Amino acid sequence: MFQRWVVMGLVALAACSADDDDGWRVRSGVSMVYEAHKVEGAGCASGVVAFCPALEIVNVADADLEGDRIAVIRVVGQSVILHFSEDKGAHWTTYFIDEGLESDLASDLLDVGIHLTGGRLFLIYSRATSSRSSTWAFREIELDTPPYVRLSVEELPVGVFRPTPYIQKRADGRLRGGLTFAAPVIQEVDLISQDVKGANIPCTGRACFVDIYASVDRGDTFDAYSQGGPVSGLDVCRLRWTENAGSSQACIPASQWFVPNYSHRIHMMMRGTEPYIAWSQDDQAYAISLGLDGKLSPVLPLGRGKIDNFSLGWLDRPRFAEYELVETLDVFNEDGRLVRLAADGPEDVHVAKTPCAGDTCGYTGGPHFTYGLLQWLLPTGEGDYYAFYTVQAANGHANQQVLYMSREKATFSPIIADGPLPGPPDPLLTPPANAWPMTPLQVACVEYASCVGGSESAKYEACLAHFSTYTYTYFYGTRAARDRLIAAHGCPAIREVWPEGFGLSSTCGATCFEKGGECTPGVTTCSNIYSTDLSLCNTCEPNVTGYLSCDASNVYNTQCPADVCTPNVGCVKAAACTTNCTSTYDECNPTTNEVTTHDCPARGGVCADASGCARTGAMEACSTTGLTCSGPFIKGCSLGQVDYTDCRTLGYAGCSMGPGGARCY
Repeated sequence: MFQRWVVMGLVALAACSADDDDGWRVRSGVSMVYEAHKVEGAGCASGVVAFCPALEIVNVADADLEGDRIAVIRVVGQSVILHFSEDKGAHWTTYFIDEGLESDLASDLLDVGIHLTGGRLFLIYSRATSSRSSTWAFREIELDTPPYVRLSVEELPVGVFRPTPYIQKRADGRLRGGLTFAAPVIQEVDLISQDVKGANIPCTGRACFVDIYASVDRGDTFDAYSQGGPVSGLDVCRLRWTENAGSSQACIPASQWFVPNYSHRIHMMMRGTEPYIAWSQDDQAYAISLGLDGKLSPVLPLGRGKIDNFSLGWLDRPRFAEYELVETLDVFNEDGRLVRLAADGPEDVHVAKTPCAGDTCGYTGGPHFTYGLLQWLLPTGEGDYYAFYTVQAANGHANQQVLYMSREKATFSPIIADGPLPGPPDPLLTPPANAWPMTPLQVACVEYASCVGGSESAKYEACLAHFSTYTYTYFYGTRAARDRLIAAHGCPAIREVWPEGFGLSSTCGATCFEKGGECTPGVTTCSNIYSTDLSLCNTCEPNVTGYLSCDASNVYNTQCPADVCTPNVGCVKAAACTTNCTSTYDECNPTTNEVTTHDCPARGGVCADASGCARTGAMEACSTTGLTCSGPFIKGCSLGQVDYTDCRTLGYAGCSMGPGGARCY
């Protein structure tokens, strides 16, 4: 339930501090938006809420402007407070919006915003739902006799999102927001007509999993980035949606991405209409863009510090307009810097840090995590800003916080690179150290996994397993299929040999080989399918000495020439077998006397002893299967050691990592 412990809203124009003992005074032209009540008592002198629970922390959650009207919304605990001016901030009235929201929002309130449009005032808010999702909705506010308001009774929901949408306020009375998790959606609501509609953003692959997104033009265009790079091994993608032109996307392989590690969160900054990724590495901040042509821009230096815009709430509205906050590393002693990406290069932004005359203003102890006392920048549309500041005054055992507003103009100075700029990881021109070269079969399976696509690591491993391990009954079919696969160089040739890819889940695929059948190019049915009557499974065919085995839908006839067919066992050879270790590892099954041959050379090894295939020599050890990238080289793990091949020698540009493993691209 909402709890109101804020008890006073003042209408005032402040020319100086109410507490002269603090030694500071407010600049001329600064108006007082709100003054919190004073709190007295032992332990409150420091102004820390932990020692003085009744101390009100004054903040700004959102601000909006239409004509001469300005609205500022705040959240204190779970109380929603509105400050409203009809004369460009010369005079202010405070309203409490608690009434009527208690039963609907209560403890699941995540964030609130405000929107002035068409002479009307709307409250926007998001609430928590299940599974870390959220929903955003709106209600109209009608101002009554202070400090009361009237709200539209019915909550008008817009949609459920995960994570929360980036909401853009539009001058035409609409809101636009986007969903970023796996299936990007643009959701739009007309606040006046209350019409709600949505549109999917077409995308493919990694580009659909966007993590960072924003709009620079009030929602006509949304740009988004998916995170990835050398740390995650995933491609990095950019997605753009425009109202008139639809969507377009571009991806870049992880091996070409620029950030070797992320020290802090990354954000999006706009340079005109081009979205840049801003990140921090060690003690420096940088920005770079991935063009829709798939090329990276030069790295731009943002100076010392870490990127963190400290947007308040989940609606992800920027506190400092189009500027980004670069927080200094020593936050207890220094304020942050505001930066922007101008056409001529990155610039430091200079806006007054306090509403006061002089360098100090009220109580300044403790970390600010802000640009001075500046809480919010609201563009006036005329090239300058309405700036909102929180000043904390402390005198003895009396505490109060005051919210001020002034009209400010920013100035700029270029940012000069402090040391060398980071770049993409240097491409590896030589093979990885301590790695085996891949065998022809391994290379063929890499090509197969690359050109078929999807679950690349799993398809690579399945390819190796089915073409390096076989029994006598399907040795020749498997060997012939393997030879055709090896001979087929490049995706077009492999697709010609295997029209359905490898067909691991098709009727003419791996199961067919295992059952002694053959796949003919252009034919989708295995040559060895005997029936679809699964009641025949694990029996012996009386007409043609064969053993009938099954998969989920088909019965296969495995021939037993000169052998004995035994129900529930299979083809049992008359002569006993033995396990042999030559160039291959021939493993004997004493139940069926069948020998399973493990082609050690095809996996890059030899049969060293009765335990099976192994590698000789001390090369780079590995324990995981699948494919990974090392620069342009694709790496596998076979027989406990790393092997590699250069994707460029196969006619590809390099190696690219995706959710299903690496592939040559």
